[in-house]
Amino acid sequence: MEIAKLVGGKLIGDADVIINSVAKIDEAGKGDLTFLYLSHYEKFFASTGASAILVKPEFSKSRRDKAYIKDQEPEKTNA
Repeated sequence: MEIAKLVGGKLIGDADVIINSVAKIDEAGKGDLTFLYLSHYEKFFASTGASAILVKPEFSKSRRDKAYIKDQEPEKTNA
């Protein structure tokens, strides 16, 4: 996934996932990239439809159906 290279993050998961847009974690669907860095939004993790999630390195990836981009400061990424 080219986005991981653009933001300087490490991709975990499917490198061939197609991303069409960026969306809030609670509104994301297939083809969307979302981000998760505030614990307040972790409640949406189980139900998000996003194809990929930008997370901090220490985030525990428990969904195998998602690609993860681990970035030290996902909130500052200019993707």
